[in-house]
Amino acid sequence: MKIFNLLVMVVLLLASQPVPSAYAQQTPAVSPAPAAQNNPPVDPTTCTTFKERAAQYLTARPPQPNEPPGILTEIFGFIKQVTGEASRNIFDTFVSNDNYQYAVYATFSLYIVIFGAMFTMGLVQATFGQVLIRLFRIGLIVSLIGPGGWQFFSEYVVTFFNDGTDQLISAVMDIAAGIPAGQTPLGISPFYRLDRIATFLINPDTLVALMGAGTSGVYALGMTGFMGLAFFGFLKLLIDALQTYAIAFVVRSMLLGLAPIFFVMLLFERTKGLFTGWVNLLVAFSLNPILLFTFLSFMVTMISSATENMLGGSQLCWVTTQQGEGVSAQKAFWRFTYSENGQENGPRTPYLLDWTFDGNMQCNVAGQPNQQCPQFPIKIIDVLTFFLLVWLAMRFSEVIDRISNELASTFASLSAETRLAQYMSNNNAEATMGGTGSPNRPAADQKSPTPSPTVTTRN
Repeated sequence: MKIFNLLVMVVLLLASQPVPSAYAQQTPAVSPAPAAQNNPPVDPTTCTTFKERAAQYLTARPPQPNEPPGILTEIFGFIKQVTGEASRNIFDTFVSNDNYQYAVYATFSLYIVIFGAMFTMGLVQATFGQVLIRLFRIGLIVSLIGPGGWQFFSEYVVTFFNDGTDQLISAVMDIAAGIPAGQTPLGISPFYRLDRIATFLINPDTLVALMGAGTSGVYALGMTGFMGLAFFGFLKLLIDALQTYAIAFVVRSMLLGLAPIFFVMLLFERTKGLFTGWVNLLVAFSLNPILLFTFLSFMVTMISSATENMLGGSQLCWVTTQQGEGVSAQKAFWRFTYSENGQENGPRTPYLLDWTFDGNMQCNVAGQPNQQCPQFPIKIIDVLTFFLLVWLAMRFSEVIDRISNELASTFASLSAETRLAQYMSNNNAEATMGGTGSPNRPAADQKSPTPSPTVTTRN
């Protein structure tokens, strides 16, 4: 099933990429002239453009105006729009329901009656802090269930958890890429940099490199296998990142839509744990994508460099050659090329023979020593580096859920054991006891017990 998902992702990404018109053109056959049989001419319009696209997509820079969004950004925008509307619909369904309104106001009445009864029996004191906290809770819930409840809730709470998460991710990605603060506009997709690498790799040129290397001998075929594994690992990394962010965003939207229920739980001590759990879940599913993209921001910088080292210096062209001497049939396929005069923009010459561990067989046929044979254009160390970085990023994404849950439970707990709750509880205890026997009173104000008399008996 996972392989099927990867294949579907490949098809979607390739379908979203424009195919250069030169690939669709049929290169005219080269006449088998005796001087040109070994080195047929190359049409530069049929060559790959790894170097140009590496400078365009793998260079760290802020988003440009009117830059087309990548496929991950488009999916992100669709999920954000749909789930945002669903969250508001759930919220409005609760606050506009008459039965819910009656239940909330009945809860307010019960809350006030219980507090009044406890004050009458001397169980609590109507201190300024106690009254202020209760009035704040009631006022907060009333503002949520009022006519402008969603606008108030969305402006403060929804913006903090949703837009705040995206802004933190964008800021961390800019820091890792070395982009100065303030150059990236607000509201940019957190998948912007991943989209740039995906646009570079998920391209017909990459398939051309795999096909050209896969038909250039056993050594090149092994390199093709390594590159294929690395590319599929990168696709899985993209899917995992999108899945983690989408799940976190959908769960956050659902929890924010259920806010009218959990805010009512804040009134009573017995039900406040449900409100605490709701807040902890929001924090956990906000930390989840933040931690993931914080790690990916540094990995993406290294993956971009490894990608440019792996493919940025190679170029393949569509080459048509004669099947053999005295044979009129011709064959055409993608071949690695090189520049004879050393100029990048100069005419390209294809490697017609296969590759071995010692280099290209073309120099062996020409009688040159192995030390002078050109090596395979894609170095194995660059392929292994790319594969290792992708594997490390995939491994970290598997444990991000556990880390975010631990952090949310440790740092975002709002239980009765917090310092604020302890302070209010101590003040309430002092007010209830009227200052008698309070554990916080000075020792001089407390009467020491009278010692019992000592009786001495003489014999």
